[in-house]
Amino acid sequence: MRRLRGLTVADLLIGLAVVALMSALVLPTVRARSFRSLTLHAVSEVDAVRDAVTRSFAQRGSWPAPTEAGEIPPGRSPEIGADSSRARPDYTIRWSVWEIVEHVEAPPMAPTLPGDAEPPAGSVEPTLVPMVGSLGGIVLYSANEDLLAELLARYGSQASFVRDTTWTLIVDRPAIRP
Repeated sequence: MRRLRGLTVADLLIGLAVVALMSALVLPTVRARSFRSLTLHAVSEVDAVRDAVTRSFAQRGSWPAPTEAGEIPPGRSPEIGADSSRARPDYTIRWSVWEIVEHVEAPPMAPTLPGDAEPPAGSVEPTLVPMVGSLGGIVLYSANEDLLAELLARYGSQASFVRDTTWTLIVDRPAIRP
């Protein structure tokens, strides 16, 4: 075999094989740590936004205004942190509000004309009355399908869903205390 500055070709091939083997062992660990860090960062930001808008709803009785992607709900920056942007290289968070119609059970109507007899108890079923309300949600945009799947699994007990490159978490309205 031919020697190259004291090394043979076989020595170089063995060295390359050792480097490739070490890379194959270390690279998955580095990627897993990086993904875990990304997930924890996204979860902490989602939780911070959810806590801030829930407090806002409890104080004012309504959701903060919707935001553009990467922005924090108005007036919530001090509660969420000094960094008021929610746009990151791997994902962007947006607060959204949707109007909804809920059907609420209403008691049966009382007779409207004098002299009308009351209906027998249990003979009139309650009616459903439409009520307009609002629903809040945190929307996270990311091309990283693993991140979206991880968020879906992590918030599995809450109403959330993934569609295309977005994950949406529906935020429950807190009980308003008088």
